[in-house]
Amino acid sequence: MDCNSRQDDLIYDIGAHKGDDAAFYLAKGFRVISVEAHPTHASVIRRRFSSEIEDGRPVLEVVSQVSHRDEQASEMKKGLIHQ
Repeated sequence: MDCNSRQDDLIYDIGAHKGDDAAFYLAKGFRVISVEAHPTHASVIRRRFSSEIEDGRPVLEVVSQVSHRDEQASEMKKGLIHQ
């Protein structure tokens, strides 16, 4: 499928997690903008799609407002991190 000639070839993947949906649509020829708020998942996406990002293809937009300190505090409350 050649989506480059269509005007509706852009997919927004909101809450992209680790980029599985983005990978699916990229393989089909779509342009994908993934939005991920979790810094760890955004890092996974950046590594996974590093060649697409280097080529200037829109793959990821990180919208995280959570600092690493806030994330650690949250995980400490859940018992996931011990001091």
